[in-house]
Amino acid sequence: MILKLSIANILLALFVSNLAVAQTEAGDSNSQQESETPYEVVITGQPSKAYYRELIQKVEEDYFARFNELNTDDMYDMYCYEYTPTMSHIRKRACEPLFMIRQRAADGANLAFSFSTGGVEWGIADAIGSVQNESEVVRQNNRKRNYDALVQKIEELTLADKQLGEIANVMAQLKNRLESYSGN
Repeated sequence: MILKLSIANILLALFVSNLAVAQTEAGDSNSQQESETPYEVVITGQPSKAYYRELIQKVEEDYFARFNELNTDDMYDMYCYEYTPTMSHIRKRACEPLFMIRQRAADGANLAFSFSTGGVEWGIADAIGSVQNESEVVRQNNRKRNYDALVQKIEELTLADKQLGEIANVMAQLKNRLESYSGN
């Protein structure tokens, strides 16, 4: 019985050593074959529209992060977020400056205050309508002035900072590829 086990162990050891030698020889022949190949064929598919959109979002986030870092006035910092519009289940993405986010919050607070005081329900809103219209004109003028200042800051910082300019260039190229996407 002992003799049978030792013969089995010897045969197993020979099999394993032969297997290791065969694998080494196969690996050597594959590496020789790879190094002797005069060219390399790489097959890549055309990226999808979804891929471009996702990549644009990533580049956009990098752009706004760099812009926010360079920008000295926090009111012009850009923030991107996802939201679900009213009467929809489809999530959307938006990027806005802080001054716009704060203005929308103030408008919502003013509307909630007018509801809580009964201004909307009992006709008081009609009595103060002319005041609200004037304040709306002022808000629109402030919003336009802030957007013009934001555009000027973006242009100045994009031209002044090399990294921001490169990110903007990549983003423009990606958007151009998405617009001219043929899908073929």
